[in-house]
Amino acid sequence: MKKITLVIFTAFLTLNCSKDDSFNEEQTNLALLSSKKDTALKSEVNYEIVDDQSKSIGELSIYHDETTIYMICKSNTNISISEADLYFGTFSKIPKSNDKIEVLPSYSFKSGPQQSENIFTIEKKDLKFDKNGCIYVSTHFKFTAIDSDEIKSANCVSQILPGSEKLSYFLYCIN
Repeated sequence: MKKITLVIFTAFLTLNCSKDDSFNEEQTNLALLSSKKDTALKSEVNYEIVDDQSKSIGELSIYHDETTIYMICKSNTNISISEADLYFGTFSKIPKSNDKIEVLPSYSFKSGPQQSENIFTIEKKDLKFDKNGCIYVSTHFKFTAIDSDEIKSANCVSQILPGSEKLSYFLYCIN
């Protein structure tokens, strides 16, 4: 019984400590399963947007159709998102939170003042997906509170397993 427990514990550590350019097979399969919906707009996934103090400022919904990826960014009622920088690519090139996104393919969007919902569209043909139809996405937002002029930063967070640390990127699959 002790050997079985040790083997399971070692396998769990191996899964959680892997830092290579792809999720492990189980995580990729979970992402692939979540992306297989039989609707016109496929794979809607939602991610919380948090500021530097880990306070929620809104939510990002991402989904796709045959040609386009759509990202709908909804901020809380007292928050206005003015800029969004989006990175699509490999794990090894995900920008750190303080990096300026200069790695392609990346996209920058600006929005009008006092706007609580933004829709960003990216053509799938412009992106390079892996063999499973997946790509890493990292976001960086600039926002202001309606009662302030101070510009703050935020990003989407994901969590692979309950209790695991929150990550500033996510894997999005189109297959």
